Amino acid sequence: SFWQPPETEDLQTALVFGFFRHAPVALALQPWLADVLGRDVAVDPLAVDDFWPQFPSVVEGHERTEPELVFHADDGSPIVGIIEAKPGYGQHEEQQLSREVLDTVHAEDARRLVLIMVGADIGSPPEMPDWQAAVASTMSERGLADVQIEWHYSSWARLGRHIESCATADPAWSAYSDDVLTQL
Repeated sequence: SFWQPPETEDLQTALVFGFFRHAPVALALQPWLADVLGRDVAVDPLAVDDFWPQFPSVVEGHERTEPELVFHADDGSPIVGIIEAKPGYGQHEEQQLSREVLDTVHAEDARRLVLIMVGADIGSPPEMPDWQAAVASTMSERGLADVQIEWHYSSWARLGRHIESCATADPAWSAYSDDVLTQL
């Protein structure tokens, strides 16, 4: 038997966000989300239905959209969050991100959206400002200029640090945390 790390976005999403689904929200998901957003935020526990939701697409040429994760949070006002994960470096693409934003806004009737890209890069993609401008233009063209969209990035390493912090805060989560970090 030869150990291999998970190489697909679905396997990595299941591994890491599966941990966040099971671990206490206050020790794992909420601190990570507050770190990424740069502010306190309350977040609902992740449910099975939050993973890989299939939304009908309103984008021509596409039938459906399937983000890795769509969740609900609140920082004083409701937020719909989208996770778009990629296993490697520089793998995010404007067209997919744009479609996921647009289709999630329609499916969730969201007025505030947080898009969090996850990847192997330590920092956010250098193209992110261009992508933001393109998506804002698309939203405006479709009469959705009033929808607030925040763009954020998290590396897998950043997620790993929060998984490790959860185990430090509550050693009962150490075995699960060690397994996830070893696989990651």
